Amino acid sequence: MRIRCLGLIACITLFLPLTGMARSSAAEHGEYLATILGCGGCHTEGALLGEPSGEWLTGSRIGVAYTPDNTTQTPGIIFPSNLTPDKKTGIGRWSKRDIVRFLRTGMDHYGVQANTVMPWPNYALLSDKDVNALAEYLLSLDPVENQIPDSIEPGEPSTEAFVRIGVYLFIPEETPAAEGQQP
Repeated sequence: MRIRCLGLIACITLFLPLTGMARSSAAEHGEYLATILGCGGCHTEGALLGEPSGEWLTGSRIGVAYTPDNTTQTPGIIFPSNLTPDKKTGIGRWSKRDIVRFLRTGMDHYGVQANTVMPWPNYALLSDKDVNALAEYLLSLDPVENQIPDSIEPGEPSTEAFVRIGVYLFIPEETPAAEGQQP
């Protein structure tokens, strides 16, 4: 009996580090994915202006206009959220399953559909391994309290800074190539 207990303890002692390494490996893969997918390009203060000044993935007070009319001064604006597991201002009340669901469907923890400014339709194509690794990575971050402004509906006035992405379209009326002329 005593030998069995030592054997079980030895197995548990050997198994726990292996489990921890698997989690660490998944979180490392998630960090890699968060980097190449450009999560910090929106979810880090200042990054939308090309000058990251805040902590990685803690959100941005500079919003993204999501309405296509680039002439209005009152577009709809979404502010990239705090992705750290802070329970007050981040995703700290989300489970790993909630995060995976969001990456797959754009449906958040509260049952609200995300705007496609957050490219969840692209993330829905990631493998199960990848979305689980991203979720594990986000939950492994140190929680950072960082309150981000609420989204602004189109037509509502705002004093918040924002950028416009993907709303400019230029189609030349006549070009030399279109007329068969040499440039």
